[in-house]
Amino acid sequence: GALHPHQPARVVLGHRGITADARLRDPAGGPLVRVESHDPADVLAALHARLSALLATALRGDVLPERVPAEGLLILRDGEPGEPEVTLSPLAYHYQHRAEIEAVVQGAARDAAFDTLCASIGAALAADRTLGGLCDWVEAEAPRPVDLPVEGAANLKAAVIPMVLHYSTADPLLWLPPEMQGGN
Repeated sequence: GALHPHQPARVVLGHRGITADARLRDPAGGPLVRVESHDPADVLAALHARLSALLATALRGDVLPERVPAEGLLILRDGEPGEPEVTLSPLAYHYQHRAEIEAVVQGAARDAAFDTLCASIGAALAADRTLGGLCDWVEAEAPRPVDLPVEGAANLKAAVIPMVLHYSTADPLLWLPPEMQGGN
């Protein structure tokens, strides 16, 4: 059989070079993306950077502040990498990491502002589904609405937007969450 005309990008994470005769370099197999990292934290940092480019204020792992900026607020929650699929030759761990974005707006026109905020997230992700080559694919799921009543103020309109980050790494212990890292 022949390969389909459009092949997905092949992403290679790590610092070791790829030999000139490696089968990965075959142009018929799709584009080759080389990332000089194998740290899933880089993927989350790239997602946060993409969100930070939007008009809304973007935070990572923070608590909901007392005031929501007029442009809206996005809080990226790192989530869980889940159980990987494993290939043995070469050894690789393939993750579908589930992260979440909390999107929050406040004010009289909060419905329109919320729709605009969600559309801007979608457009930012669609512009580069690999986050600059740091992951194989990133996709958002439908927002799950959350009511956040605020005493003495207009209600906030908020939703949790689940994200799925598809990436592979050579070792699942190359990245540990901050609470599991050594040090004081």
